[in-house]
Amino acid sequence: MRSSGVEIHFIFRRHMIINREFELALREGNLDNFDALMNLEKGSIVKQKDKNRSTICFSLPQTKRNYLFYLKKYRFSWIKEFFKNCLFLFRTYSLQHEWKNLLAFKKVALPTMTPIAVGWRRRFPFWDESFLLTLGIPGVRPLDKVLSDYFSLPLDSIRIKQKRILIKNLAQLTRRMHHNGFRHQDFYLCHILVDQTNPDHPLLYIADLHRAKKLGFFPTQGIIKDLAALNYSAPANLISRTDRLRFLREYDLILAKNPAFIRAIIKKTAQIRFHNEKKRNKRCY
Repeated sequence: MRSSGVEIHFIFRRHMIINREFELALREGNLDNFDALMNLEKGSIVKQKDKNRSTICFSLPQTKRNYLFYLKKYRFSWIKEFFKNCLFLFRTYSLQHEWKNLLAFKKVALPTMTPIAVGWRRRFPFWDESFLLTLGIPGVRPLDKVLSDYFSLPLDSIRIKQKRILIKNLAQLTRRMHHNGFRHQDFYLCHILVDQTNPDHPLLYIADLHRAKKLGFFPTQGIIKDLAALNYSAPANLISRTDRLRFLREYDLILAKNPAFIRAIIKKTAQIRFHNEKKRNKRCY
């Protein structure tokens, strides 16, 4: 069942698209053009994978509304990416891809970040530049941090109730995402944002949609990968076997009773653990 989503209107500029609702705020902050956003340095660094890929957080206090923005910036050699794709069957997901995913999630009312602007430009001879600007969600924290800070054992009856509500809401949100035809492909707890303003009614948002795509010809494989990523990232000292079964029953009661489905999730979880440990060991040398 598809929910009624949000309709977003756009303004098109050279090398970029802007969400019309935020065009005035960007113009007031002198950020309504490609170069201004691509060269922006102010704010705090949220993530810096390398010199060509970064995420920063900044605000525009001089505007009428004090928005908090997140800006992703990519610079890469398209020739290098082309050969990597050909040799290793590795597809690079651009920031335009994440922008389209944000719009697709919004269209079916799946909670995620609000897209503000996207830009892309090819710099000859060999470089591509792109950015993605999204609106920060006030008061949210990654789910893995929420679990470690609020649900460490032992738990009293109130925390047990709140934890079960959180598990139920996460299972329902995951089911909605899959039923709307999406797989996240990076569905770890750190990519689920939680607003716990009211702990008895937490609000959940799905973040980091750079790898998300539609379920393909074998949808079960995509579903198993997402559920295995959640299972892997849920620490054993905080999430019990009963918690995991409770999640599966809420997600799909029939699949929760299917031993082959559960074995497939466990097998995929082990593969993710092996892959991540192998990458971790490589970084040690």
